[in-house]
Amino acid sequence: MTRTLALILAASLAAVANAPAYTSAWAADYPASSIRLVVPFAPGGGSDIIARLLAEYMKEKWKQTVVVENKPGANGLLGPAEVAKAPADGYTLLFGAPSLATVKVLVKNPTFDTMKDLTPISQIMVSPYIIAVNASVPVKSVRELIDYSKANPSKLNYGSVAGGAILAVELFKGLSGAQMAHVLYRGSAPTVAALAANEIQVAFDAIVTLKSSIDAGTVRPIGVTGAQRAPHMPDLPTAMESGVPGYDITFWFGILGPAGLPDDVKNRVAGAVSEFVKLPATTARFDQFGYVPLGSTPAAFSKRIAEDAKSWEAAAKFAKIEPQ
Repeated sequence: MTRTLALILAASLAAVANAPAYTSAWAADYPASSIRLVVPFAPGGGSDIIARLLAEYMKEKWKQTVVVENKPGANGLLGPAEVAKAPADGYTLLFGAPSLATVKVLVKNPTFDTMKDLTPISQIMVSPYIIAVNASVPVKSVRELIDYSKANPSKLNYGSVAGGAILAVELFKGLSGAQMAHVLYRGSAPTVAALAANEIQVAFDAIVTLKSSIDAGTVRPIGVTGAQRAPHMPDLPTAMESGVPGYDITFWFGILGPAGLPDDVKNRVAGAVSEFVKLPATTARFDQFGYVPLGSTPAAFSKRIAEDAKSWEAAAKFAKIEPQ
């Protein structure tokens, strides 16, 4: 070995040996600049509202700007695909939803793999969907909706954002025999606006986006999708109570980053989420929205996404949904 080659090799080994210490020191300074929080849906929906509350908390905690960027498109997958390609430094984060667990079920050739290309950091909350109809639809219960749809198979359209919301309704249809056609929207807010305008007649969505239309009398809630009644709307029966056995569907929001995110950064972000969901102002808002706060660990959130992916795969097979 020449002296020059030996020096190069020694320098390379030294660089490798010093890399972890450098990364740890760098991560300890996180965040040292502004953060992008990508929301893969249109402004105005439940995800956007909670994302902006969390961004404001992070801004105050870390004294750094946290910019919320709405990236709707590609059935809710444009934002995650962009985050998956970002540097694994914690300065680009994703406000994720159940669509991340349905990618392989609904998309034939996805541009990213949730578990391989993204790092789950913390699940923020969990909640059932509210089953709602336009006020002109002559039904006042889930049972009546099922019967009406069977008697009038061409009269009902349901709207949804991509991902879990589609599968939630399609599984409902498969279990109950209800007849409804699907219309895709780019966010919860546009979906509920279409429901209020009677462009669609049915939606399964969050109370936060449905509430103003319910209060205005243009939309009528008739049930919930979870196994138990929702604390914020205890008079609404579950779908299972209404004759749809085995139907237990909830949705969640959570924070993710690109694959390979340093543990120090991942844990720091997860810690901020855990603190955020425990704030009195946050719990009050979550109560208003019907959300159950979580603030889970990265490991627990990874497990939830993996379990959801298996459940949605089974649901898609039952409902005979093929990836497109």
